[in-house]
Amino acid sequence: MDNSYLKTNVLPALTEALTAMAVQAPEDRVEFVGKYLISYVERRLVQEKKQSENETMEKSLADFVVTEQIKQDEKDLAQAPVKQKSTRYESFLGNIQGYSSKQDAFDAVAKFLETQLEIPAAYVATRYVSGETIDVLKYVAKGDNDPLVLGKKLNKPAADESEEAPERQGVSFEAFKVPEQPESEEPPAEDGQEVAPKGPPPLQPFSVVNVMRDKRVKFFGIPKLGSYVAVPFTYSSVDHDAAITFTPAEGETPASYAVARKDAQFMVACDTIGCYRLFKKEEIDRISAIGAELVSLFGRLEDSSEERLKYFLNSESIASMNAAAAEFAAKIGELEAAAVAASAPAPAAAPAPAEGEEGGAAPAAVEEAPEVKQARETLAAVECWSKTTNNSDIRNALAAFAQWEVAVPTPVVKLFTAIALLTAAVPADYTDRCGDASWSVMYSSGLLARLPDLIVNFDPANSTMLMSKDQKLVNVKAFVEANTVTDAGVYPNYLPV
Repeated sequence: MDNSYLKTNVLPALTEALTAMAVQAPEDRVEFVGKYLISYVERRLVQEKKQSENETMEKSLADFVVTEQIKQDEKDLAQAPVKQKSTRYESFLGNIQGYSSKQDAFDAVAKFLETQLEIPAAYVATRYVSGETIDVLKYVAKGDNDPLVLGKKLNKPAADESEEAPERQGVSFEAFKVPEQPESEEPPAEDGQEVAPKGPPPLQPFSVVNVMRDKRVKFFGIPKLGSYVAVPFTYSSVDHDAAITFTPAEGETPASYAVARKDAQFMVACDTIGCYRLFKKEEIDRISAIGAELVSLFGRLEDSSEERLKYFLNSESIASMNAAAAEFAAKIGELEAAAVAASAPAPAAAPAPAEGEEGGAAPAAVEEAPEVKQARETLAAVECWSKTTNNSDIRNALAAFAQWEVAVPTPVVKLFTAIALLTAAVPADYTDRCGDASWSVMYSSGLLARLPDLIVNFDPANSTMLMSKDQKLVNVKAFVEANTVTDAGVYPNYLPV
């Protein structure tokens, strides 16, 4: 018999039985050993069954862990884009304060919404209000998906709610309507104190679920199904044409300047036109949070602009500019008239007197076509202005305008537009993305700093300097006359123009 078999299968049971017999010393030793061996087998079967159950349970648990891990991996894989989008959003939100200009920030926001938050089309519009007749949205920034909206302007529709009211005139101005404030009881005032009046409620996002169904919506391209949302924002700005109030000197009181702010508004708008889907609340909340960061950024930029403007207004530059302008204005009219007169063609030579006659006929005046005369006189006037401004005082006065950062009154913008046209400046240096003359563009492009050199170096006889139809001398002259650029009465008394 195989010894290993006995050691493995017989001896453990037999040894345990004999040991128990020796301890208990039963009367019938053989019966005791037999019953013990039977009990041993039953206990072994129970242990083996329990071990098998434990192994089965462990295997089931291991399979469960593996299955759950697979499910979690699949879930993580499915949520990875969402987490990545959330991470990109948080990162962008934290970086907004690093932009140094409003336009750069607008461009970055529009592109981020499209490329990183996967919104089909995003764009930014600023609201321009002048008086009671002009209220327009200018689309100044866009992402890469909508080539049509940039540079467009949307006029506020007339308040006409009749059935004959024109359709497709635009709905975005609805976003700037102040929501109605629910009535509530005023808290009782404390003794000796007045209750502060409630301010208007904040503006709210405006949305259109189906732009085809809402007949107010204006399309800049082919009408298609989609949704639209516009989120409005307001911030306080010194960049407006009435920002500065000048008080002339009176007696011992010196002249002074006051700087006032005004609410400026813009909106961040998005649409799903052409790839119809609704906007999620999370998307609108993120647009709102991004806009709030823009408002914070613009607040800091406006504070810096106001500080620089006040420093400039209290410097000696203003006095130097005014002195140079006064000297120029005193003599330019006479010089221009003399230059125009000197440009007139010499009279034709008089014919020789006939035989027997004394003296001769007066020289015949040269007849000019009206357009030729106009072009000649314009050229003479331009040359006169170019030569007259080529002195250090005028150059310094013009250079000082490069420090005038905030918006100036409209007549001043038109004056510098005329100069830009005359000197063949690149339109992108003095017009905004909607094609309108813009002081902020003139400032940021560096045109104001370059104007002295542009004026001095301008040669009206060089046709290559006239870059477009608008920049032809005759057209510049017509622009000047149509916009009363030469009327000193239209300019504010604190600017040397």
